[in-house]
Amino acid sequence: MFFILLTRYTGPDRSEQVLEAHRKWLFAKYAQGSFVFSGGFGSFRAGPAGELAALAMVEAESYDAAKAIVDSEPFFVNADCTQELLPFTPRVRTSNLDRIFGDELIVVERDGLVGR
Repeated sequence: MFFILLTRYTGPDRSEQVLEAHRKWLFAKYAQGSFVFSGGFGSFRAGPAGELAALAMVEAESYDAAKAIVDSEPFFVNADCTQELLPFTPRVRTSNLDRIFGDELIVVERDGLVGR
């Protein structure tokens, strides 16, 4: 099953230490096959307070399994963000994903980092 994760960063702790913990956590989840894609909204601010936000697609066996995955994210554990997890059923996709996203993205295979 697939899920869309919307994260809104609400807490003050955006330290390099928490960010590094987030990156390690995220790349490990990609290597395990739990994440399909992720990214931030850039300068767009989501929510009534103008919070920074990010979006991800998660793959898990059930909602509870997906929730267990995302609830271990370091910003969430530190109460520095809120999360909304929504079931998602893909119906249509483009065949040009690599062309659209280009070479700027980090690519992670189930067994580890592949490249940019």
